[in-house]
Amino acid sequence: MILCEQPYPEILDAIAAELGGESVELIFVRGEEMRQLNAQTRGIDKATDVLSFPLDPAAFAGFGEDLSEESSAHENSGDKILNAANSASENTGAANSASKNSNTMNSENSEGESPNDENLKNENFDGGNFAPALLGSVVINLDLVELKAAQLGHGRDDETALLFTHGLLHVLGYDHESDDGQMRAKECEIIEKFRLPKSLIVRTEGNEE
Repeated sequence: MILCEQPYPEILDAIAAELGGESVELIFVRGEEMRQLNAQTRGIDKATDVLSFPLDPAAFAGFGEDLSEESSAHENSGDKILNAANSASENTGAANSASKNSNTMNSENSEGESPNDENLKNENFDGGNFAPALLGSVVINLDLVELKAAQLGHGRDDETALLFTHGLLHVLGYDHESDDGQMRAKECEIIEKFRLPKSLIVRTEGNEE
């Protein structure tokens, strides 16, 4: 389930369902807002394309992911994310109220493993029904969506879907920088199923060569 106050491509619902159907917050910002958020959470004073903020430190590695093809480091600490989330909620709306109650998040995955299925099925009882817990937030920079789509010759919806897929995988606990290819494989699986353009991981690796 995607929680978003702005319109978004319908394909994202299908991708979210394919990856488990848990609730995730989706936020679209412009370049300047993303620059501020990236500076506050990662100490990098430039806009990036997507940032991920898992909310459950017990189940997930917590970090903001810079997916720009120029840089892909995970340098921020949990304290920086938490403080920036509280601050960014006033400036960009990029943090929801739940993040204010989150504990400090670890910036590294344990052993680089894929997320435990039991952790991903954390549920809240609400009015007699079980509802999926909010896993975290994915923040996407619309300015770079438009720029990259134009540069690479595919639609903005496709670029948004690529960024969302990558960001959601990080919220789910995957980390392509420390795992043994699990995230890359899962991302490629989604790309093939939904006929999306080249994986962001592959795209970034190609830029480094």
